[in-house]
Amino acid sequence: MQTVMLYDGFCALCMQSLRMIKPLDWRGAIEYLNLQEWDTVHQRFPQLEYEQLMGAVHVVRPDGAVLAGYKGVRELLRQLPLTMWLYPILLLPGVSWLGDKVYNWIAAHRYQFNRIFGGPTECVDGTCKVHTRH
Repeated sequence: MQTVMLYDGFCALCMQSLRMIKPLDWRGAIEYLNLQEWDTVHQRFPQLEYEQLMGAVHVVRPDGAVLAGYKGVRELLRQLPLTMWLYPILLLPGVSWLGDKVYNWIAAHRYQFNRIFGGPTECVDGTCKVHTRH
């Protein structure tokens, strides 16, 4: 099994991130699954719940560990040849603390960012809000 990136296909910011990541995935180390194709995602990962996955990128490692938000992005960067050198830096305590804060702020305001990228500008049904885990 390869690393799997779970993303919201309705989020323009998420789609822009995907467009930046895919060309850097020369080794094909990452599989990309759109949460909006829930039947496929749920069949592969029945332990995950749709509402928990919305609002932040989630990465499932080959060992089955699920990483959300900043930790997920950090794992994606570790998989990409051009960005893997950043991984040790992103593990540093102060960087991790700041990374979590910045990621959560961006995720909470993603519909304002969507204006830039041409996506929906409001969360109509509440499922796209940032959900806390743990």
